[in-house]
Amino acid sequence: MPAKLHELEYFPTINQMERAFSDSAGQIAAMHLGISPKKPDKSKVQAMLEKDKNNPGKFFLVLDGTKLTVEVRVGAAKIILNTLDLGGVKDIGKRRELLVQLNMRASDLVSKDDLKKFDTEHTEATSPAAQKAAVEFGEEVDKLENELDNLKSMRDAPNYKKKDYSTWDSEFKKWVEDRNFGRFTAFVDEAESSTGLGEGAKLLADPKTSGIQPKTLVAIEAARAKGEKPDYTQARKEVIANVINRLLLPRYNKEKLDELNKQINERTTKLASLKKKLQALETK
Repeated sequence: MPAKLHELEYFPTINQMERAFSDSAGQIAAMHLGISPKKPDKSKVQAMLEKDKNNPGKFFLVLDGTKLTVEVRVGAAKIILNTLDLGGVKDIGKRRELLVQLNMRASDLVSKDDLKKFDTEHTEATSPAAQKAAVEFGEEVDKLENELDNLKSMRDAPNYKKKDYSTWDSEFKKWVEDRNFGRFTAFVDEAESSTGLGEGAKLLADPKTSGIQPKTLVAIEAARAKGEKPDYTQARKEVIANVINRLLLPRYNKEKLDELNKQINERTTKLASLKKKLQALETK
């Protein structure tokens, strides 16, 4: 069977190699394979590019049987940057976990069918029922692994760590509206609108909770009394600083992170139980 290749990054010129290497190393680190590529000798790669001017340089993960390598290639020329022998990983559960990581982020190397085959091959052939159960447990494990990976990515992303309000954050706006705080974001949006206040006018009806300073409210009322359109610029800044950034965003971040952590903990517990059952079946 020919080796399978998964392209990580490419670089048309030697000046772009550093960036491509850094991005490739980051992708490999996210797979939790326990290996990291060695930085290639720049002069050797440059020589490869000069010899083959028709192809860019490319970083690959290559799976040949059970041997996984990190390589930089230019056409047919290559330099191996690190190697992992999957067959040398004697712990079946650990080896399967490595295959799952590859399936999640490099499915051209390890497919769902490859995982099913692994589960079947490592279960006693004399027990078809055990083989069937192993495949079913394996599929559920893979599903949970993917869900956990997505949930952890969401938890670790900057989405729920923001300290400054963005008018483009539709998810936060919906959260605010669901909790009857929509008057604050409405005021912020409408304060800059040429059509004036709509829903945001409710904020001025309750000045004590508006977050707007007394002198700013006085200026707004003075303009209204003269029949002029108030300038809401300062009021808008105060609502964002005193209410949205100080009170609502921290509460939103905490609720979202608490919910994500709850889902992560639930799936982690379920996953550990399934892995035990799978390990009991995969004995060879």
